Amino acid sequence: MPVVAASDLPKEYKVAAYQNAINTVKELMVQQGIVNSPDDVAIRELLVGDAANAADFVDLGVKTPVATGQEGWGEDAADLTNYAFSNILETNAKVPDNKVIVFFGFTDLTADPDLVAIKFVRGSDTLDIWEVEHCYKSSEEVGGFSFTTDSESGELVPYCVSYGQNDPISIQMIFRDGSADKKVVLHALIGERYGDRISKS
Repeated sequence: MPVVAASDLPKEYKVAAYQNAINTVKELMVQQGIVNSPDDVAIRELLVGDAANAADFVDLGVKTPVATGQEGWGEDAADLTNYAFSNILETNAKVPDNKVIVFFGFTDLTADPDLVAIKFVRGSDTLDIWEVEHCYKSSEEVGGFSFTTDSESGELVPYCVSYGQNDPISIQMIFRDGSADKKVVLHALIGERYGDRISKS
């Protein structure tokens, strides 16, 4: 699905993209039988990093940590090949039990950004490819959000790339120069049962 540059979107569209991601997480959690009601879903930001050495925890491990104990997004140069899709997550990564993950946009915090595209893979299936070079026209807000177009009205409608519990997951990125570490942050939410990480008040 197309990614719209963040700098082209009014604030209400960004809010709508985030709200759609929340709704999608709740729907998936119920559809997959993880919870009985949307009210039983705890939603938080997805945390990636150094699965073997994180001081606290991460939901998904990166292939090579930018730093030992990494908690947060970062793509190590050791994993990147110029102008080729390169997997940034650990080999055989899976969505954890009783959780779902949705992706709805990205922000690039790299000092000299050169991201070309992002590919979302589930097993042997490619779920989506985001071509993102057009998202770099503004130096103030570098990134974008995924939308589709309503077939009847022609209006933009928020869209998420979704993974269910235990789905194999690979996120691949193309950079022009793979010789330096990158700082591409994906906008992603994870749904889980209350009591796993977050208490229900």
